[in-house]
Amino acid sequence: MNPNLPHALRIIRKALAAYSGPELELRIAVDLDAAGLLTDISTMGRVDRTELTPEAVPGPPGDGRPPPDAVLPHQGIVLRRTDPAAGPPPEPGTVTRLPAPAEWEARFARAEKVFEDLVDHHGDRPEVLTVEQDHDRVVVCIRARTLADWEQWLSRIGAGAAEDTRSAGYAQLAFGTRAGVPVRLVAHEVPRLLHAAYQEAVRPYCLWGRVYDLARPLAENGGDGDQWLFLGVRDKSGMPLLSVRGRTELCTLENIVRHAGPLTPVDAGASPPVTGGDAD
Repeated sequence: MNPNLPHALRIIRKALAAYSGPELELRIAVDLDAAGLLTDISTMGRVDRTELTPEAVPGPPGDGRPPPDAVLPHQGIVLRRTDPAAGPPPEPGTVTRLPAPAEWEARFARAEKVFEDLVDHHGDRPEVLTVEQDHDRVVVCIRARTLADWEQWLSRIGAGAAEDTRSAGYAQLAFGTRAGVPVRLVAHEVPRLLHAAYQEAVRPYCLWGRVYDLARPLAENGGDGDQWLFLGVRDKSGMPLLSVRGRTELCTLENIVRHAGPLTPVDAGASPPVTGGDAD
């Protein structure tokens, strides 16, 4: 086994945990190259003939020729003797293009600008732990005091309302784009806060990092838009179907959030109670 494999495996695992999105393969390649585990293609296949000695080439005693499958000394590539009758060699795989220096510098500069903007405008907020630039992306780490902190930062990093989030231990992870720069949000305490909100809701439903209480009217535009009511009807997948107050058309909660953004619960005291026999 190649002795570099464990090192490469550690780098790949670390990259999979740290990166995401369409740039994942590129970031892994860059990290492997920075660790010296990639070879310049211009040196591949050049065999140093000065190192070819009887001791260096495996073979039976007294035999001047290496066995057919012997591995020759190499620089960057393993050379093996193959049987011509075995057929043509396989086609090489697609090579991922690495960014040119000018392109990489431009991406780095954009990330630096987003980093500075977040620090200048939000770096002193009490929930913020760190804001860091990681090459061509930015990582924000917070300790949420309430779910309002979490939802505000989802907006700040440019995470779409229909983008899924995932839990990682005591933190919730979200990914967004701000001014064309990938931004990752690590929000500690959010899984606990989401669980508490789920327990407190009368008819809880989790969708894309938020808990909706279907027993309350849900309004668009931060509470000032159309109000949607859940009347106990769901589609075949179990997705709640809601209707605008005063209308009969039904729409899935998923489609409402996708097109109108996250919904805000309306004060139950200011609206008629929602009826329906389906409990969650």
